[in-house]
Amino acid sequence: MGKLLIEKLLRCCPNITMMYVFVRGKDGKNPHERLKQLVELSLYDKLKKDQPDFLKKIVVIESDLEATNLGLSQRDRDRLLDANVIFHGTTIIRSNQRLRTMANVNVRATKQILLLAREMSDLKVI
Repeated sequence: MGKLLIEKLLRCCPNITMMYVFVRGKDGKNPHERLKQLVELSLYDKLKKDQPDFLKKIVVIESDLEATNLGLSQRDRDRLLDANVIFHGTTIIRSNQRLRTMANVNVRATKQILLLAREMSDLKVI
């Protein structure tokens, strides 16, 4: 879902100047490597053709939704306070996950995002 949302927003709203994207490390890849791997998908072909520099608009925010305060560094947290739109669509629905993991991501992380949103002075929509 997130892959589609990122592509659609950047392609249909070319005036977006910056997009912060929460990415975690996974399978031995750091968040920046995962983003580069993501944009190699054929889904991004039209966007690459129309806006070859679109990657400059994406700012990777290394996060861990299971961690306290979303695993954000103070620098990244401060950067997010300038954002004005939040899309939160992360959820775990696989039944093979531990209940604690599912609760942390599905409930606690959502609460932490809402608390962060309260501090955003220019927030338009969440």
